Amino acid sequence: MTSPPDYATAASLRSTAAQMAAGISVDLVVAAQREANFLRMIDRKAPLLYEADVVNQAIRRYESYWLPMQATHPDMNVIPPLDVHWVWHTHMLSPIHYQEQKLSKKAFLVGVLTRAWNFLSTPDN
Repeated sequence: MTSPPDYATAASLRSTAAQMAAGISVDLVVAAQREANFLRMIDRKAPLLYEADVVNQAIRRYESYWLPMQATHPDMNVIPPLDVHWVWHTHMLSPIHYQEQKLSKKAFLVGVLTRAWNFLSTPDN
């Protein structure tokens, strides 16, 4: 008869939690609040960014210029133009798709922009 598996002890779990905490250098709550505040500010001050032609051009510029520049110069600290910045931040709202880029970028980003607008225009948010 085999012995039962050696389950993790409380001490090793604390050690793992400490290792994880040491590896995370960002306060996720603060970062999420900062992101939401940025998106709300843009939502309120730049309604032009919801017009179809502007969104299409912003997505084109994001795909054609911003993503390639970030890929070739990841250490470059550059702030993109506002329309590209808006698309970039809304794209990051879906980290799995942002990472994998499996869906059509245009359809995905337009959907994310719509969901962001719906969320931000809700009075409770």
